[in-house]
Amino acid sequence: MLHATVQHALTAMQAGRLHEAAALLNQPGVRPHRRAQEALTTLVEQMIARAAAHQDAGDDRAAEADAQRVLDLAPDHPDALALRHALRDRRQADRARNAQQLAHARRLAHLGDSSAARSALSSADGPERQRLEDDLDARRAERRVLLERGESALTTADWPAAARTLERLAALRPTAETRHLRRRVHAAAVDAVAAHLRDGNLEAAQRLAALGLSNDADHPVLAALADLGRAADALARHDAAAALVLTRRGATRLPEAQWLADAVDQLTALRDAQDALGAGPLSEAAGGSVPASATGRPAAGHRLPLGCPNALTHTVEPHHPMPLPSPPPAPLILHRDGEPLAAVASAPAVALASPGHAPTATDADADVLGLLTGPDTPAVTLTRDDEGHLLRGGAGVTVNDRSVERALLADGDRIALGPRLRLVYRRPNPASQTAVLEVSAGRLARPDLRRVVLLAGELLIGPHRGCHLRDAAQSTPLVVRPGGGTLLLDGTAIQPGASAHPHGGADWSVALLPHVS
Repeated sequence: MLHATVQHALTAMQAGRLHEAAALLNQPGVRPHRRAQEALTTLVEQMIARAAAHQDAGDDRAAEADAQRVLDLAPDHPDALALRHALRDRRQADRARNAQQLAHARRLAHLGDSSAARSALSSADGPERQRLEDDLDARRAERRVLLERGESALTTADWPAAARTLERLAALRPTAETRHLRRRVHAAAVDAVAAHLRDGNLEAAQRLAALGLSNDADHPVLAALADLGRAADALARHDAAAALVLTRRGATRLPEAQWLADAVDQLTALRDAQDALGAGPLSEAAGGSVPASATGRPAAGHRLPLGCPNALTHTVEPHHPMPLPSPPPAPLILHRDGEPLAAVASAPAVALASPGHAPTATDADADVLGLLTGPDTPAVTLTRDDEGHLLRGGAGVTVNDRSVERALLADGDRIALGPRLRLVYRRPNPASQTAVLEVSAGRLARPDLRRVVLLAGELLIGPHRGCHLRDAAQSTPLVVRPGGGTLLLDGTAIQPGASAHPHGGADWSVALLPHVS
C-alpha cells in the first residue's frame, strides 16, 4: 500500500499535479518512509521552481500559493521563505505606487484637469480608482449640462440665467468650450447693452451690466454706460457742469444714440442757467449763495432723472424713500427629545459667520447664521440653485485641501474654515437639493449643534440611505417642510417655543436661532 501511494504521488508529479502529490506524500502514515522523503525533496524543488516561474510571469497570487505549500511541507525552507518575503515586498511596493498614483490623480481632479487625472488613473486599480472615475464622469456630465444651459440662455437672451451658468462654470476648470461660450455671452450681452442705450433705456442697460457678463471696462459701450451713470450721479448732486462733460463723452462713444444729443443740449442750457444765476444780483444779495430752486437746481427732496430721451429736463418729481426690506425669518433649530438635531435654513443663500459678523456685499441677501466660533474663523456664503450649492469664501477657506474663493460643491467635499473648523458637505439624496453640513472637526459657536441643514423643499429623516438625516429609530421616513415661518412635520406645524409634538416615537420641537445683525 505504501509503495502504491508513493508511486501515485510520483505519477502526479510527472503530470504537473503538484498539490495532489503533496497531499499524498504528507499523510502521517506515508511521510516517515525513505521513498516518501525522497519524493518530498523532489516535490519541494519542483514547487519552488514553479513558484519562481509564477513570480517572473507576474502572477503573485499563484507564486504565493506554491510558496505556502512548500512551507506546509518544510516550514523552514529558506528558498520558500525568501520567495514569500520577496512577494510581500513587491506587494507593498505596488500598493505604495498605486496609492501615489491615486493621490496624484485626485490632486489633478481637484484642480479640474480631468484629462490628466484619467491618464494618471490608467495604471492604478482598486475601488478608489472606480470612485474617482465616477466623480470625473459626474463632473464631465455637469459641465456638459452647464454648457447646454448656457447655450439655451444665450438663445433666449435670459441674461440672469446666463450669468448664473457662467459663475458655476468658473468654479470648474476652463476648457475650450467654456471659453468659447463665455466669449459669445460677453459679446451678446454688450450688444444688448448697446441696444438699451440706443433706445434710451439707461436703467435696463445698467441692470444688464451689473450681472457681470462682460468685464471689459474699456469697451466703448460699457465705457459710455459708465459715463452716463456718473452723469446721473452728478445731476443728482445738482452739478450740471460735471454731468454735461460726462454726457458729452458718452455721446462721443455712442454716436448712434440720438437722444444723447438732446440730453447734451438740455444739460448745456441747465449749466448756463446755473452759472448765470450764480453770478447775478440775486446771488450777491444772498451773500454769494443762491437757493437751488432759484438756480434751476432741484430742491431737496426732488430728483432729476437721467435715462430716457426726455429725461434731462427741469421736471422734478417728489422723492419717496424706499422702505427697508424686512429681514427674513430667523433660521430654526429642530429638536428631537429635547436635544438639538440640526440648525435649519431654507433661504436660497446662507452665510455661515461668527455671532458678531457684519453682513458684507457678498452676503447682503443671505440668511446669516451666527454659528462660527469667532471672528478668526472665516465666513462663507453658500448659494443654492438648480445645480446644487456654490460656496464663496476668502482667505483661510479650503475645499478638499485646496484654497478657493468659490467652489461648486459635490457630495463628500471637505470644507475647512480656518485652522480648526472642518465641515463635510453631504447630498444623501441626489434627487433633492437639500444638503447637510456636518461638523467633522472643531465645533460651532453652539457646541450642542453638529449639523446645518440647507433646506430646499423637504428634509427626510429616517432609516433609509436616501434620507438626509439617518435615524434608525424611525420605521418610515419623516418629512419636514418649511411653511408659515416654522417647520411642518408630516404636515403638522411645530411653532417655535411651543410644547413638544410627539410623532414617530419621539418628541419634536422647534426653537429660533437669532439673526446676526
